Amino acid sequence: MNRKSVDYSQSYRKQSGFNLVELALVLVIIGILSVGGFQMIQSQRDSAKYSSSKQSLQQVKQALLAYALVNQYLPCPDTNQDGRENRNGSRCTAATGRLPYIDLGLNKANVSDGWGNPIRYAVNQEAASGNICAQSASPPAGRAANYFCNTPTAPQTALPQFDLNTLPTQVVPSTGDYSVCDASVNNCTAASSMAADNQSVVLVAFNKDGYISNCNSLSTQERENCDTDTLYWAARFNNSSTAFFDDTIETISGYDIKKAFLENNPMALQ
Repeated sequence: MNRKSVDYSQSYRKQSGFNLVELALVLVIIGILSVGGFQMIQSQRDSAKYSSSKQSLQQVKQALLAYALVNQYLPCPDTNQDGRENRNGSRCTAATGRLPYIDLGLNKANVSDGWGNPIRYAVNQEAASGNICAQSASPPAGRAANYFCNTPTAPQTALPQFDLNTLPTQVVPSTGDYSVCDASVNNCTAASSMAADNQSVVLVAFNKDGYISNCNSLSTQERENCDTDTLYWAARFNNSSTAFFDDTIETISGYDIKKAFLENNPMALQ
């Protein structure tokens, strides 16, 4: 019987060529999946850090209110990074600084955002501009700066140097307090729609890009939270390079302070 020889070389060559193409496709797919996987992992890490920032802000807010209940006043900002409040006499050395974490019974990690940046602590601006303890607790003298007074002054014989009538009230706002522009607005001005108004304390987690001393290098939205005026902006998250915004904001109002006192002792502010 005659046997026909079979030339397998062509088949091998074809099979080899197919394997190379397949390998190239696999490498491309692996590359795409690797990039996508890295981005997904990075996104998950960032999400966890943003959650950490929010938790820190809530913890700090509760620590400040607890401090007020124990000491009968709110602390001033830490301006020399030693973990304690700074005052000139009774008034605050500055209205903006860091949190006095030692005074609050916290540590540095507790007063930092998810990226390890210190949280900004801004208090009523009048708390740093005059003799805040020389004012009576009730209007017309009693204003939000009284919440930071650490020395009782007549007619008060003991702290706190504020009562239920201390501004702001439903009818009368208090000077030196802060307003937080809503995420829906295109520009943040005193006439804008506000997410929060008449806030005696503002806490800011600057997050990924941290605090930058040159505010002009930031986006319009982040610039509003970098300066030291009475306006802040709870804008929408934006990851673009030209309009980046990822700040997280928490506030404390005079109502929050009074509520904490009344819940602890209904007769505390009579």
